[in-house]
Amino acid sequence: MNLEFEDEKWKWRKPRKMNRLEKKSRKKPEHILVEYLTQKYTVRRLLCRIVGGNIIVVDNKVHMINPRDAWRDGKNMWYKIREIDRLPISNRDYDKLIRQKRITVNDAVVIKAIVGAIQKKETTAAAKKWLIWIILGAVALFLIYVFFIAK
Repeated sequence: MNLEFEDEKWKWRKPRKMNRLEKKSRKKPEHILVEYLTQKYTVRRLLCRIVGGNIIVVDNKVHMINPRDAWRDGKNMWYKIREIDRLPISNRDYDKLIRQKRITVNDAVVIKAIVGAIQKKETTAAAKKWLIWIILGAVALFLIYVFFIAK
């Protein structure tokens, strides 16, 4: 079973609803696009109205937005907001992640595991090639022995 995916076959495409909401958000400057992560582990894509400059309300829950927390894809911009958090998901808590040792940039354990897995795959492929040459050499030596020395 081949688990390697080809880029042409498995390109990720945004959901159609997301494309439709992006077009609407460009036409309505007082609205923003939101990916809303609920407590039930579902993602809802919404177009929310901005209230009071930097506040949005989703399901009677108040969330604060900041332009530095926006996620961008070309000219489109949206926010990722968790239902249980007042602030959007962003990369601004970088220092906090370093203090909590949750950062993946220089994660030695993961890097060693990945390098080990890569080397293991390479050595098995190389070992198979060498094993074939060793078997062919042994067969050749056996045939030389049988034809020239055993007679």
